[in-house]
Amino acid sequence: MPISTKYIKARPAGKVRFTLEAGDSGGAEQVFLVGSFNDWSETASPMKRSKNGDFTLELEFARGEEVTFRYLTGDGRWLNEKDADEFRYCEFAGADNSVLKLDA
Repeated sequence: MPISTKYIKARPAGKVRFTLEAGDSGGAEQVFLVGSFNDWSETASPMKRSKNGDFTLELEFARGEEVTFRYLTGDGRWLNEKDADEFRYCEFAGADNSVLKLDA
């Protein structure tokens, strides 16, 4: 499952696990999660590679938050999340970004 969210009962937040599956990474050795949550930093959020070749990263976001993001491979390829809630065109990048909407 590429994106999974577990909501935290004690506070208005959710833990989101982003997964770029091995077959979707195109043989990448390194992947970063880049988006609105880290000011589109290309190095701030490296994903961890598992034994099966999937890349994962877990982050916490507030309920009701909308997160715009993409995956960036170490060799410079930008990839979208196939299971995003929607895709939104970004004029700056000249491409669609993935959008995740957390339940309020």
